[in-house]
This record gives sequence, structure tokens and C-alpha cells, in this order.
Amino acid sequence: MKSRHLLSHYIPLAVHNPFSGAPVLSAGETGSTMEDAEACLEGAPLSGTVLAASYQTRGVGRKEGRIWHAEKGMNLLFTLLVNKEDINLQPQLVPLAAGLGLSRFLENEYAVAPLIKWPNDVLIDGKKIAGILCRFNGGWFLVGIGVNINQAAFPARLQNPATSLYLETGTITDPVSLLPRLLQNLRESLSDGGWREEVQSRLFGTGKEVLVCGGRRPDDGVAGDYPAVIRGIDEEGRLLVTSRDSAELIALAGGEISIARLNPGLHRKITQHMTELLGSLRESFDKSPGFTQNLGAVYTALTRLPGLSLPDSFSLGRYAAAFVEKLPGPDPKEMSFFSDEPRSFKTGGRLLDLWFMEIFWMMRFRAGPGPWVKEETSLSEEDHAAVLRGALRSGVKTGLPFILRHPDVSSVSGSYAADLLRLHIHDGGREEIIKALKDRVPPRPGQEGMLLFLLQVSAELRLPVFGKSLLRRLLTEPGGDGGLFFAALAFVDRLAMRNFIPLLEEQLFGIRTGEARKLLLISALAGLYAGAPGGLPNYLPAVSEKLSAGLDASRLLLNHLECCLRGGGGNADSGRGLRVLQCSCIDRSRMPGEGNSGGMNVFILALGDALAREPGIGTVYTLQMVNLAEPLHLESLLEERTPGHVVIGVPVYLPEGINQFSLMKRQYHIEHWAERTLSLYGIKPDLFHLRYTHNGSMALMNAARRMKVPAVFTLTSDPHVQLSQKYGQFSASGGQPEDLSFDLHRVFLSDRILSGADGVVVLSQGHGLGNIYSFFPQFGLDPQLSKKPLKLVSEGIDMSTEGLPGFSREDFMRLMSSQDYDGPGFPFRLDREHVDRPCILNAGRLHPVKQQHLLAEAWISSGLWKVYNLVIVGGKAVNPGKEERDIIEKIALLAAGNPQVKGRFAVLGAMENRKLRSLEHWITENIAGPLPHVYACSSYKEEFGIAILEAMEAGFLMFGPVRGGLPGYITHGENGFLMKTDSAEDIADTLSSILLSGTGDTRKLREIALHGSREIREHYNISRVVRDYSSFYKEVVRHGM
Repeated sequence: MKSRHLLSHYIPLAVHNPFSGAPVLSAGETGSTMEDAEACLEGAPLSGTVLAASYQTRGVGRKEGRIWHAEKGMNLLFTLLVNKEDINLQPQLVPLAAGLGLSRFLENEYAVAPLIKWPNDVLIDGKKIAGILCRFNGGWFLVGIGVNINQAAFPARLQNPATSLYLETGTITDPVSLLPRLLQNLRESLSDGGWREEVQSRLFGTGKEVLVCGGRRPDDGVAGDYPAVIRGIDEEGRLLVTSRDSAELIALAGGEISIARLNPGLHRKITQHMTELLGSLRESFDKSPGFTQNLGAVYTALTRLPGLSLPDSFSLGRYAAAFVEKLPGPDPKEMSFFSDEPRSFKTGGRLLDLWFMEIFWMMRFRAGPGPWVKEETSLSEEDHAAVLRGALRSGVKTGLPFILRHPDVSSVSGSYAADLLRLHIHDGGREEIIKALKDRVPPRPGQEGMLLFLLQVSAELRLPVFGKSLLRRLLTEPGGDGGLFFAALAFVDRLAMRNFIPLLEEQLFGIRTGEARKLLLISALAGLYAGAPGGLPNYLPAVSEKLSAGLDASRLLLNHLECCLRGGGGNADSGRGLRVLQCSCIDRSRMPGEGNSGGMNVFILALGDALAREPGIGTVYTLQMVNLAEPLHLESLLEERTPGHVVIGVPVYLPEGINQFSLMKRQYHIEHWAERTLSLYGIKPDLFHLRYTHNGSMALMNAARRMKVPAVFTLTSDPHVQLSQKYGQFSASGGQPEDLSFDLHRVFLSDRILSGADGVVVLSQGHGLGNIYSFFPQFGLDPQLSKKPLKLVSEGIDMSTEGLPGFSREDFMRLMSSQDYDGPGFPFRLDREHVDRPCILNAGRLHPVKQQHLLAEAWISSGLWKVYNLVIVGGKAVNPGKEERDIIEKIALLAAGNPQVKGRFAVLGAMENRKLRSLEHWITENIAGPLPHVYACSSYKEEFGIAILEAMEAGFLMFGPVRGGLPGYITHGENGFLMKTDSAEDIADTLSSILLSGTGDTRKLREIALHGSREIREHYNISRVVRDYSSFYKEVVRHGM
């Protein structure tokens, strides 16, 4: 029989089975005991049969599809097969009854106090020791159980904390020896009709406030997270909760909720412990007054705090720092308190070394002036950046030589200079700063980075550092550095140097001046004219006439002039409602899938369209970047996408492209030209929405502050959640990844933007507030932050088919077929004889983190190429960027080494979103066959995935990374599949095991795809999501700054 063949690697164990003597079978290694149990049903097994394994390669958890992490031979992993005739329970009650049996076993055998976390986990002190996965199949209950027995350590990346019998008791146990007693407890609990009272008494979280994630809010029925209090369980096994706004019981069915790891109620508990904890720490000051010892005491105390479950060492480090910050600073007269501290710390990891150094220096600066403000030549650039972050956190000025030690825009420490110098200005040190900067002008040849730094900092702080001769040279050198030209232009504009108007006009009308320079020359001249006698109306018409007469005047330049005249500082909006500025910092010239433009750009544009239709919303402006370092193909910086939704392009010069590093290097350049463009175009928002943690958002936060406009910030736990895993292997003496300092810079930025924001948005997918609370202790410890409006919202997609371009068979062939396509782009298309095969689709940016080359390798190595076409949509087809070229070259190498796949895969290049949606719908509606069409997201992690939602809505069967936010809306095996994406082998294993093996029942797979499509249409329609944003924006504006 088929089942006998599939189970041939199992051997019988001489273990007593209380289930009527049914066999207990064991395998050294298998894919999944649950999958094997399903296969076993074909052979009429005895009720009570047990399939156990020392190791599972595809073990999974319930609901979120998480991989079950179990070291080989260390734990008890098995599936129990029980006929429904032997269990007098409804299917939804079986996980709770099994949890009861596990809890009784652990309590009786090991004197521990386990609790049942609804609906299927068993915890000890808030840490997971066992998990249960139940399925009902053709009259059989399949009860999958994993118990952590001897495992001593668990991956830091686990989303929930774990423990084991060894960690709880200190004893090593043979896992198989536990089976008889455990099975006896399971047999009793599964046949126990009075399960509810005992489960209720063992229920984890009763009376506690938690965060219900992934359900439907009780107030409006919209999918989203909401706080609630656990009250118990009803007769049907549903969790009973009450919301904050009502005492009415809400019954939550299995599969609809998960409970956030850290919640508001727990934060109150932490705060209650603070007085006692701080008291004991103050006592330790006298015995070991050094900062490292104190921080270590806090760190250790937090690891032992009952009920506090933080995911990794960096999360603990964040909390330890927050507690230490509450300690009183030392008396400046008693500097021996810090006198023996090392310049760097030796925690065993460079990540925590730099983080603790940052907090240490924050406290030192708060202590008052001391010898540490002298220039420290022995500090590395990374250490120096950490010290400067500490200085900014302290809000206390430090020595100028120390600030200006790395005066270069390319350094992380250089990005902090302007804000640190601003502290000096506030303290009356303006003249001292001007002298210090002038001493460095002009820098030596080859120090263009320093010159750019000095120009940007001087412009930002409006310091008259540069003389006329140097500025004239920078503004007139035709072949000079473009960055220096634009920085000098911003300096002249910001300091209102109207004596430069004749020179700037000369450059504007010069035949050798390129369009990019002319564009910002117009902006600068308009700004200078606006403050001159007579204002803009007396100047710009003459400029427009003169420029129009030039042979090289483009439509873009003329439209820019016209908008400057029409705006003139007035209000471009009709005043019928709230004016919202969405700040995306995405390249306006790129369609989704090109460069840094991805799914979030699709969402922001769709949200803007929908917001503009909402009652009480006047105009929505979406701010994007126009990179002057690349060819300009626009006719206007301003575009009305839909009635009430206007896209505004801010011209900036970013020769490295638009990315997080270039935004850091030129933050003040962006800040100046964004303010200037908004002013010239008459755009006066009532609210800014900052969506990313980077210096572009910091620049626009500063602009919002100067304009006295409230700002909303979308807060995420990126990069925080990755840091311990990413840098855990790098010790203080063992080398350091280049981007560690930059990642800590982003952590610092998120704290600064959060502190300055007037409202906070958190995406409700994935773990909702769980990760936010884990990495932002401010929410529990900062009373000011707790007063700010906060909203959990979903993302969504535009599901309207109105306005989508038509798509025909001929269109499909011209796009896909190598024989029919004659346009530019990547040299990979399908042969005609293969175009009607089922499709594995991937759409998005060609980028290392998206890992399309791993998907291509998995498609080839798994043999999927024999039955599925692979279609990759993304990348700039003409003149691709470096990262895009790298991915294409890797795919080309794979194709060259596997000539059999030629004509069976296509790389189409990025396409306009509506065209992509039309293509997806055409494929699912017109290419029929037994196998479902598949969307495979191969990203290392994916926080949300707009492209995934769109493909699911169109009917594709979804496969995506388990890492990130997808488990928030993908239930493994129900509406899609989750997979590890660490390697091509991981991707190949999951795809082939489901699509090609016996478990891949095509009818069932089509049902899963249909289920996914229905769920997306029901819960993630942009028309529903937009109401959350609209109401929150209005609340923030009412709340004020």
C-alpha cells in the first residue's frame, strides 16, 4: 500500500500504549509526523497509533505556520491518530483537551505549574514548553504534539520565548521514556467530559489585558488588532474576552487570534516593579558604582522579572537602558563615579558594546562638563558615532573638536553634527561655531566630502561661513561636482544672499547649464525673489519669457515656473477639508518594481486615491523624490492622480540613488528643497505622515516642525528585530559588519522621530504591538509618549477593476513569448509551446533581499521547471541599477548552466501596477489546468507584501517567507503556505513537497487559493482600511502638537 511505502522508515518501539495496544512507531528523521499520519490513514490504522520522530525537517506550528524549531534527538515529537468514535469531543475542543492532558502530565511528573495558552500551547512561566497541532480528516483526529525535553538553547529569532524540561528542572531525560505516562494522560483528558472547568483554572492570561491580533474589531467589524481582557472559555472552546469599551463578552473562535507577547497590562506590571528595582540598584551604586556593573545588574534583573518575555538580547538591552536612564545622574563634583570606566565595553558582542556605550555617554554628558569632551583620537568611527548619539540623547552640548572629528557626509557621525552644533547655538556659542567651521574652509584637494559637509551644516544652521569667491566658483564650474553645486545653491538660498541673483540668472540662461541645475536655479531664484521688493510677480514673468525664448527650455522647466507663479505662497487647496501630506521619499520616476520603488509605493498611492474620496479630507499630497542625478523624463513636478490626490516631486540631487545611505548623506539638502518646493507650490498641509525610519523622514519631520504642522509616524521594529540574529556572532574583538553602525543609527532615528511625532501608527499585521513593545520600552516608561494618539491599522489594496487596462490573448503573447516580443528588456521569455503551462509568479524589486535568484535556483533544482513556468516581474528593463544587474546576472548564470529550462521562464521587467493586476487576473481566468497558479515570494523577510495581497486576490496560491509579518494574515495550509527562505534548498523543499508530492492534492490546493482570495477581498480592501487612517488623522489634528 502507498502508506506502507511512505512509512517504511518507521520502526516499532517496545513502548506500552494505553490506547488499546495500538503500535508506537518511530523514525530517526522524517519530514513531518503529521503528514505521515495523513498518509497512514490510507492503510486503516488502529485507533491510538503513534508516529514519533527524533527530528522533523518540515515540522510546523498552528495558525501562523511557524517552523517548529527542535534540535535533533532532543525533544519529543509525535502525532497520535485517534478515531472519532473514541473521542466524545467536537474537533475545536481537541487541542484544549490535549493541552489539559499535557499540563497534568508535566505537573504530576515534574512539579511544575504549566498553563494552557488558548488554543493550543502549554507554557511554564510564560514560556512555551509544548505545542499542539490538531487536524480532523475523514473521521480521524490527528493530534500532533511537540514537547521540549532536553533542548538547552533556542534561536533568538523565535517570535515567542521557549523553555524545556531540562531548563526548568536541570535533568536530562530520554524523550521516548516519557511516552507511556504522557499517552495515559492524553487518553484520560480526551475522554473527559468535564474538561472545561479544569482548563479554565489552568488558562493562561485570565483577567489580564492582552492584544487580540488578526481578528475583527468589535466596534466596526474591520480586521485589526485591539486590546481586550481574557475572561474564560465557553462550552464550545471559544475564548471569551471583553473589550475596553464594553463589558459584553466576545467569543473568539480558533484560528482568529493570537495573543501579543508583550501587552499594555504587562507594561503596567513592569512599571510597578520599577521602584523596587531602582531602589536595589541605588544601593549597588555604593558597592560597585561603575556604569557597566549597574547596567549589568539591570540586565540581569530584567531576565528574572516574572512575566517579562523579551525576544532577544537587544530587546533586553533596550529595556535595561531605559531603566538605567531613570536612575539619578552623578554629582558633577564627584566624577570618580565614572572615572574608571573603559571607553568601550566588553559584553561579548559588538552590538551591545556599541548600544551600551551610547547610553553610557548619554549619562556622562548629563552629569555635566568634564574631561571627556576633549578630542579622543583613539576612538574608532563607530565608537565616535555612538558617543555622539549619546550626546544627542542627553541634550547637552559637547566640545566642538569632538563633534567635528569626522566632518564628512559619508560618515554616520557626520550626520549628527548639525543637531549637536544647534545645542551650542542655543547655549550662545554661535560665533565659536562659525570660527571653527571657517577654520576648515576651504578643505584640501580630495576632501570634497568635507566641503559638502560644511556647506550642508552651514546652510542648515544659517551660518555665514563661506565667502563670495568660493561660492561663485562652486556655482559656475560647468564640469564641477554636481553635489557641491546644489549644496552651494541651497546655502545661497537659505541665507537669502540676494546679491547672487545676477549670477544665478546668468547660470539659468547659460547654454551649458543642464536641465537639472536649471530646475533648482528656478527654485532658488523664486525663493530669493519672494523676499525682494515687489516679490515674485515682478520677477518671474520676465524670467519665464526669457527662458521660453531659449532653445533648450523644456516643458518641465516651464511648468515649474508656472507653478511657482501660481503658488506664490498661497494655498493651492480649496479648503474643503483636511490637507494630508504623505511622505514616501520614493523616486517618482520609477514605477513599482524599479529601483527602490516597491509595494509600499503602490499602497501609498492607492491610499491617497481613496483618502481623497473620504468625507472631511480635502487634498491628499503624496511627496516623492525626483533625482536630478538621473535623466529627467517628467513634464511637471506636480501631477493630479485622481480628483483631490496630488503627487508632488521634490527635486534633489542624489548621485548614489535614492536609498537610506544617500538620504543620510544629504538630509539637509532634502530638507531645504522639500520646504522650498512646498512653499513655492503653495502647499500648506494640516498634517505630515512619515512612513519610513530613515533620514528622509527626519528631514521632513524637521520641515513639519518649522511649518508648525503635526506629524504622524508609522513605527516598525525594523531593524531592531533583526539585530541580535544579524550581529550575534560578532564579538567585540572578532570583527564587525560594516553596517552595524548604520543599523544603530536607524535605531537612534526611530527613537528621535517617535519622540517628535504627534501621533503613531502601528501596522496590525504580524505581531501588532508585540514587537513594538518588545523594542520600544518608551511605551511603558515614558508618560509623554503614552499621551500621544496611537492607532493600529491594516494595509490594503485597491481591488476595483474599473479602469484596469484590457488584456487579451494577443497582449499576453506579445508580452511573454520569445517569438512575439520585440521590445527592450531582459533576454528571457517563454517559448510559444510553453506559454499555457501553469505559472509561478514573483513580482517586485530586483534586490538581494528579495532573492529572486534563489527562487530561480529552487525552481530548477526541484524539477518544478518540468511542469511550471517561472515568471519574474521587476527591475528596470533599460539601464538597470547595480543591484538589479547583480540579480539578473545570477539568473543568467543559472540559465546558462541549465539549458533545459530555456523558453520556460521569463523576466519581464517592472510594469505599471494596473497592467500587472490585469496580467494576474488574465492568467488565473484564462490558463486553466489541474495545477494551481502560484505566487512565490522568495524574500528573506516580508513585513507586509502588497504584491502578495494583489496576487492572492487574483487567485494565485501563495507561498511566502515565515520571517516577517506574513504569519499575521497567512494561515499555513488554510489560505496559503509559509516557508523558510534562507536558501534555495529551503524554498525548493517547500514548493516541491506541496506542489509535486502526494500531499499536493490539486483540488485541495485550489480550495486554499480560493480561500485566500476570499479573505483578502473581505479584509484588505483599501476602501475599508482608509476609514482608519481618515479618523486617526482627524484625531491627531484635534489633539494638536
